[in-house]
Amino acid sequence: MDKIFKLSVFILLFSPWVFHAQKEANIWYFGYNAGLDFNSGSPVVITDGKLVTEEGCATISNKEGQLLFYTDGMTVWNRNHNIMMNGTGLKGHFSSTNSAIIVPKPDFPNIYYIFTVDSEAHLNGLQFSEVDMSLDRGMGGVTSSKNNFLFARTTEQVTAIKNPLSNSYWVVSHKWENNEFIAYEVTSSGVNTTPVISALGGTTNGNYFGAMKISPNGKKIAISNVADSRLALCDFNPVTGQVSNYMNLQIVVYGLEFSPNSKFLYAADIAEDKALTQFNLEFNNETDIFNSRVLIATAKANQNFGALQLGPDGKIYISKWNLDHIDVINNPNRLGLSCNYQVEAIYLDGKISKLGLPPFIQSYFNRTISFENICFGSATMFELSDTVDSAVWDFGDPSSGIHNTSTNLEPTHVFSAPGIYEVTVISTDDGQTTNSTTTVIIYDQHIVSLLPGFLNDITVVDSSDNNSISIDVANLESGDYEFALDDQFSFYQDEPYFENVKAGIHTLYIRDRNDCDVRFIDISVIGYPKYFTPNGDGINDFWRFEGINGQFQANSDIFIYDRYGKLLKQLTTTSNGWDGTFNGSMLPSDDYWFRVKLEDGRQFKGHFALKR
Repeated sequence: MDKIFKLSVFILLFSPWVFHAQKEANIWYFGYNAGLDFNSGSPVVITDGKLVTEEGCATISNKEGQLLFYTDGMTVWNRNHNIMMNGTGLKGHFSSTNSAIIVPKPDFPNIYYIFTVDSEAHLNGLQFSEVDMSLDRGMGGVTSSKNNFLFARTTEQVTAIKNPLSNSYWVVSHKWENNEFIAYEVTSSGVNTTPVISALGGTTNGNYFGAMKISPNGKKIAISNVADSRLALCDFNPVTGQVSNYMNLQIVVYGLEFSPNSKFLYAADIAEDKALTQFNLEFNNETDIFNSRVLIATAKANQNFGALQLGPDGKIYISKWNLDHIDVINNPNRLGLSCNYQVEAIYLDGKISKLGLPPFIQSYFNRTISFENICFGSATMFELSDTVDSAVWDFGDPSSGIHNTSTNLEPTHVFSAPGIYEVTVISTDDGQTTNSTTTVIIYDQHIVSLLPGFLNDITVVDSSDNNSISIDVANLESGDYEFALDDQFSFYQDEPYFENVKAGIHTLYIRDRNDCDVRFIDISVIGYPKYFTPNGDGINDFWRFEGINGQFQANSDIFIYDRYGKLLKQLTTTSNGWDGTFNGSMLPSDDYWFRVKLEDGRQFKGHFALKR
């Protein structure tokens, strides 16, 4: 009798890169006890912070905007403003531009890494320490994985961005007196201590201090070099971590920031001009970008610009040395003076701004796109992470003709072919326009054909209750599929190999790695119980050879003998099994023997115990 295969197809909703409104950057501590809270939508001054520092600092909140911890790169404070457990002795520096930046460990919601940078190429260089928020009754603690050395000598700069094609981050710094950028990837496995190195001839001196920033869309990186009177602008690849296309904008700056739509770069000149300048990045060459510069503001004679930092509200905040106010660019996505620069916009309630503001993963400030359903042939659904008045979408799929664009706030699009697409949206909210971009991979459906011969073989190490089985699946490309046994919601694994499998009928689930197809099939694992207890309690009352029935090896024969070789019972695959009797009489507790001849010609022999 032919095998009967169960078959089911599930087209699942799945996205490798689903964004939600991000509030990790909603609380800031900086300068001398200064702070801001953005959870109401607009910054509210807070004064409860313990941080006192000249420059670098970092803060992190959870996705709900609740403070987790903050640091000056040397000491870490918890949300109650007490020094975190083991939270002293980190290797940052109070006079380092980017003394610290905080990056979460992907897939581990309680684990964060604090990357620290020493001052002016001192030997501590770039290091990282691990914070576990489950320690100290949820207050968090720095673990024993502390001050892990990455590289020295480095500049004072570090920045971070999320990889748009995987659940990982890039943490980028620069070598001192060298032309090399170094990018370290942070994945669910931790920090990869082997960096991606990008050598750019134009940055040979590399005596950089001042800021380094990656644009929110991940495509540009800017780095200031105060000592050598340079502002370097380069291309950045957020998938590979590579830096390329060096351009020198030839001004002396300390603070840097990109607009939320990544179209403009703002730079605070700390030379004699003390000028805040806007560059238009819609030009694509060094000369045109340099010539596009617009003077936005000039600091007073007794003042100096410090850090520039994007806020969760889409505005850019600007610190000034030793003042009790900070400035703001209210509409940074607008060209020239229409960006609406405001001097002394926020009074810090008596606390003092110095040079630093807390940097964050720049992806937090890109108006984010969420999407679902990435299997070819399905309608992919899109929406923005926050409410907007209008949106114009471009799905990056010209082959789809007029359907390549949409003005719906939550559009759907059926892509014309499997592949990688760059989806952009120009959204407008309260008169402010933002460009957002994300990368979508549309996966082909690797349909599994469950036909006779699909399973070439099932190899069983032995016919016991602890079988190890290896299933040879025909015509599957390596790496395209994952496998689970008996529970489609359980952990899937790369190879169809399972240990400690009980004899019987099992269901093998085969999943397309991208969740575009899930199918299942019954398989048989041969085995038998070592004993049975025919006492009428409904448990182990029958002895049967497992893994054969009317579906599997249906035309098989099972013979049971006593220790002297006398045939006691012949069973079929559809019977309930042997009840421990012969000619209606109960047989005593003893060892009994069996012989099985399967339909496919294989034979098994062994013994088992009857217990009363």
